Parts: sequence; structure tokens; C-alpha cells
Amino acid sequence: MEAVPDKGEDYVIRVYADGDLPPARDWDALVDRCAEPSPFVRHAYLDALHASGSACARTGWALRYIA
Repeated sequence: MEAVPDKGEDYVIRVYADGDLPPARDWDALVDRCAEPSPFVRHAYLDALHASGSACARTGWALRYIA
């Protein structure tokens, strides 16, 4: 999906779908900005869910990541 800048703001919202995670460095940089970063939203953990087949439509997941 194309990035859409919000008028008057200095950020961009991106939606990643169907297991198309953003680069690990970029994703984990966002996680590190959280007040209490969780290991369960780290890139490696989410990637492992996809690679194992645990996070897929068959198991009830609708893959959409917003960054």
C-alpha cells in the first residue's frame, strides 16, 4: 500500500498486509519507541508466527500491520 502523509503532520502511515512485514530494523525501531516494548511484537517473533503457519487465515488471523 502506498504511504499517505497526513496534512500538517510529520508522519506517514503504512499498512502491511498478508505477511509482508516491514524491514526488521524499521519495525523494531518502532517497537523500541514504546513505553513498555513487548517481545511479542518484535519482528523476529511475528516472522516466526508466519513462517510456522501459526498466523494465517486458516487460524483466524487477518494479517495487517500498521506502521
